Amino acid sequence: MTLIEQLDNIQMHFVVGMPRAGTNLLRMILNRNPIVNCTSEVKFPMVFYKEYAHQNPVSPQIIIKFKKFYAKWINIDHTLPAKTTYSKFDAANFLQVAEQNIDKLSYEQLCKLMLLHVKGDEKKINDIKVIVNKNPVFLFSIPELLTIFPDAKFVVTIRDYRAFYLSFKQSKDQSAFTRFLSNSCASISQYWLIQMETIKQYQKKYPKQLFLLPYERLTTDKENSIKEMCSFLDIPFDSAMLSHEEIAVEPIYDTADERAKKKQGDLTKSINTNRIAAWKKDYRPTK
Repeated sequence: MTLIEQLDNIQMHFVVGMPRAGTNLLRMILNRNPIVNCTSEVKFPMVFYKEYAHQNPVSPQIIIKFKKFYAKWINIDHTLPAKTTYSKFDAANFLQVAEQNIDKLSYEQLCKLMLLHVKGDEKKINDIKVIVNKNPVFLFSIPELLTIFPDAKFVVTIRDYRAFYLSFKQSKDQSAFTRFLSNSCASISQYWLIQMETIKQYQKKYPKQLFLLPYERLTTDKENSIKEMCSFLDIPFDSAMLSHEEIAVEPIYDTADERAKKKQGDLTKSINTNRIAAWKKDYRPTK
């Protein structure tokens, strides 16, 4: 099988939707499946979308621009998703293969090739049949992503607005985005509403390509939720997906705050359903 045939045979899907709603949990669950490679917030497909997405084959100039982007990204973006991604990224091998085949690759195929080289377990590239990119903010780029990957499907995470608010409030200093929203009930609630309106819009427009997965259901009915997700994505269910805590979690960077360290530590444990209704005790929208 040629490289082009291999890339064309790989399914491409996304986990999008609300942050603080189980997207990292889903990434770990999906990575327990032996044929799935689920990456953490790789920006590549949208970074070069405007200039290169409609090219087939893609211009060799994209390799030069990617090298500049990657050098800047690895030195500036110190968020946990970014550090998780580039620590797993085999850039040298990706660039070698891409440069050897750039005259044959479409933008879709180049994106898949890049994502194949972002993996943290012992899976071999030839064993991967499905790529999933976990990136909550890609919720707002579904139409563009479908122009690149027409057959892509989207698992969309949602969460009770009160739990969403509480989680953001407790994580307000973890990233520039949560600092931007601060702990204002109005700003966080507005962002939740914007996401819900966007989800409703795309549900109507792409009814067969979106699968809504409430965090509350994933955590209280894990097995059925995962089986339904697998059926939607057309991938075989694997019982290993029920024990996400057995997968190795990447070491967290030294400068992370206590909330970030706790968040990562929680991923190594079984789901704590007691936190689902924590907002009943701690939700104080007037404060």
